[in-house]
Amino acid sequence: MILINKQPILSSLGPTLLSTGGSNITLPPEIVAYIWAFLTLKDLVKFGCTSRSNYRLVRRALRNTVHRLIAPFTPTAGVDPFLAMLKSERAVISGSMALFPLMFCNFSGTISNEVCWSPRDMDIYEPKTERGGSGVLKYLLEIEGYEEHNIRERSLREQYDGRQGIRQVKNLKRDGIHVDIVTSASSSAISPIFYFHSTQVFNWISPEGLFSAYPKLTCIRRGLLNPMAFDRNHFVPALPGGDVRQSLRKYYFRGFDIRRNPSCWADDKHACTFSAECPIVSRNVVDGGCMFVPFFKDFTGYFEEGSTIWPYDSPYILFWYLGGPLCDGRRRVCESYVSLRADAEDERFTL
Repeated sequence: MILINKQPILSSLGPTLLSTGGSNITLPPEIVAYIWAFLTLKDLVKFGCTSRSNYRLVRRALRNTVHRLIAPFTPTAGVDPFLAMLKSERAVISGSMALFPLMFCNFSGTISNEVCWSPRDMDIYEPKTERGGSGVLKYLLEIEGYEEHNIRERSLREQYDGRQGIRQVKNLKRDGIHVDIVTSASSSAISPIFYFHSTQVFNWISPEGLFSAYPKLTCIRRGLLNPMAFDRNHFVPALPGGDVRQSLRKYYFRGFDIRRNPSCWADDKHACTFSAECPIVSRNVVDGGCMFVPFFKDFTGYFEEGSTIWPYDSPYILFWYLGGPLCDGRRRVCESYVSLRADAEDERFTL
């Protein structure tokens, strides 16, 4: 068995063929695993575009990373039945667990970057439930043996800033492991994600793959503040409240540099009102600035016209707009929003 930093590597990681200026170099698995530990998922998607076999390798690495993260939370039935349940309930995983594979995706579980951290709990987002109740809650209680745990309202506010777009939050506990089930106020499970404090958490894991709304910024450990999480009752102009500042502090210690606008970075060259990283550009979950890497189907990772792969199972497409001042700071533009717009081509949508 091959070991890197005393961690086993899956046998599927075989010798890798690289092309350099017309010549080919075959790298042994040990070297490939070591290099991958320094790469983000965005880097690996570029590597996967070099050949079909390399792309399959990247997909397997992502799948392995996600399974490795979920496994401690599903010890009874396992990861695959849990993901099947998420698919049937149109639910997704977000928070730190969805951010982690973007930064540390590999076969071995090694983390060779300078900042090391791992998710300690799991946040599941589900659409607004009807009379039948939450299928996610039922599964975790009956199949995985979790117990519902009451938490103080203040601790809830600290984790879910402002609680916009959220109908309720259920906290479950088993053997010291915590799972939060966040029920959306709408028919889309992903709506609450876009109300949270900053863009590095605008990610989710679905049974089909991993989505990131700001991959370019997130994978270089940068994030933009979300004005929708600002406190307008106590600060003029609006500023992040105490609970939001506590959340931002956590990501600061994880190595993220979070600003109000890309122009705050000295090396920024984004095109205001045109770039996907610009806060005053209207975005949606299938635009070219997003990244979606499926676990099974072939896909380049970025959405193009005519794409048949979607990041979330819904007859509605989610749009968002961070808003705030122009990038040169001269004047303020329209307010932030998150909205769902019907996809007229979806057969589930009827007038």
